[in-house]
Amino acid sequence: MGCHDDYRQMTARKYAHFPAQQSCVTCHNPHDSKQPKLLLEDTGTLCANCHQDIQKIALESPVKHDALTQGSKCANCHNPHGSDVEHLLVQLPMQLCLKCHSKDDIVDHDGKKLINMGKLLAENPHQHAPVASQDCSACHMPHGGNNFRLLTHAYPAMFYSPYDAENYALCFGCHEEKAFTEPQTEQLTQFRDGKKNLHYVHVNRGNAGRTCRACHEVHATVQEHQIRDAVPFGSKGWMLKINYSKTETGGSCAKTCHATRSYNNSRTKTSTSKPEVGHEAKP
Repeated sequence: MGCHDDYRQMTARKYAHFPAQQSCVTCHNPHDSKQPKLLLEDTGTLCANCHQDIQKIALESPVKHDALTQGSKCANCHNPHGSDVEHLLVQLPMQLCLKCHSKDDIVDHDGKKLINMGKLLAENPHQHAPVASQDCSACHMPHGGNNFRLLTHAYPAMFYSPYDAENYALCFGCHEEKAFTEPQTEQLTQFRDGKKNLHYVHVNRGNAGRTCRACHEVHATVQEHQIRDAVPFGSKGWMLKINYSKTETGGSCAKTCHATRSYNNSRTKTSTSKPEVGHEAKP
């Protein structure tokens, strides 16, 4: 510490790494090393010597997070000496995620291009509650996971999927499952035509059931309720416009998966008003 003033400052932060407080030579060779920073081993191997539970997740999870294997590896996200942020993170969690996920050329572990999340959030004011609370880990596993996009629970990866509550475990951790399983309702959702539950109509269509992504962008949108402007469709990511318009009693979609249809959630079974044009098309 006679030379490393920065080290003294780091270990004095709110959250200190126990090995760093005990002995520098737990991780460093004071004379020479083949590794940067005089480390005993490369960062990933060195951290795994103690954090075997994290290593198990990283190695055995079918969906990988490349942040653990590229660049500074564990030190991409954690300060090994001390931090003022929990879990020794180098920044607050969402800021840390956006450091990488605000680029146009970032890809997932399988090489598929990911959206520029920083740009998306900057351009879309209505944020999903976990995003608004800056809690990426509410939905994503940072070290590795069993689900598409490192999600904490199951969520359909495709545009179409047969309805199964287990496939929507991520959504139903917060949202009421009955809003998608009850054909008729006046309370569970405002997306209904009279009592006809239009969430139910969309998701309960056998192999052609629309998943949440058909209408909702789960991070942020221009419109309320995470209703998206367009959805990637097909193998080449063609953007299918939804053309949703909100009204005082409902809304409408135009020229997308079906002919223009509108809904009126104030209409009831006993109402004498006629259905909107196109709404009698098959559910």
